[in-house]
Amino acid sequence: LAVAVTGLGLFLSTTPTVQALPALAVAHTLHHSEPGSATRARVAPSQVRALFARRGVLLGAVPDAVSYVNLCELGNDMSLHLVSQQPDGPVTLYFVPGRMEATRSESSADGMQVRSLPLGKGSLVMLAASGSDFDAVEAQWRAALAASR
Repeated sequence: LAVAVTGLGLFLSTTPTVQALPALAVAHTLHHSEPGSATRARVAPSQVRALFARRGVLLGAVPDAVSYVNLCELGNDMSLHLVSQQPDGPVTLYFVPGRMEATRSESSADGMQVRSLPLGKGSLVMLAASGSDFDAVEAQWRAALAASR
């Protein structure tokens, strides 16, 4: 019995902790500078599609306002990290293929508005100083990710 309890304790101590995507996204955004948040230069849609394809995600029409795209780790998951220029300022997005958040959530943290939702075959997290553009950005990415279903 002692061996079984010790084995279970070892297993639990080495099992990676799954953290909430919104908290991971806020921490990542605060820790890393985002070149696309300061510029309005558009990333070519082919570049956005290629990076999503590397993660096994097929995109339909790429939203026009993408000014930054990169692969970034969020905890134990690889995400597609984007910045989208919107009327009320840049919106930072993280799409995490293969990780389905159970529910949609909205919150605020460290001066940012945060929305997280299951979308396509993954989860999308959006962060911005104001959440006023979230509905429009969500609709654009919902349409773009419809091809990956």
